[in-house]
Amino acid sequence: NLLSKYHSNFTFVHFPVKTETTYLSNYDYCAYKESPDKYWQYQSSLFNLDKNLLIQESVILGVLKELGFNMDTIKKCVASDEAKVASAKRLTEISNVGIYGTPTIWINGQVFVGPKPERVYRWALYK
Repeated sequence: NLLSKYHSNFTFVHFPVKTETTYLSNYDYCAYKESPDKYWQYQSSLFNLDKNLLIQESVILGVLKELGFNMDTIKKCVASDEAKVASAKRLTEISNVGIYGTPTIWINGQVFVGPKPERVYRWALYK
């Protein structure tokens, strides 16, 4: 809601909280590469899943298929060196920035770690 209202700069980065979900970085890369618009539907679907299901690659493939992604393209991309290199680079950058929790949000130089009520972010935007 705040992003659409305030037209702020926004970057979403998948931060694997559990090592079992590190593989999602390749899927994120490939889903965005295939369709930036569907990518956000994909992310929304993942956030609505039971977090215990995120470790099951078959569940992720089902979500992508349901959203109309080309499964052959996604599978080839996920297995590609390009995706692996891009994902490894992203994870290194996340580590270098010092992200340690989700979500991590920077607003006007102030860092917020962990979910906060919308009013907290709105207050930071108005400062």
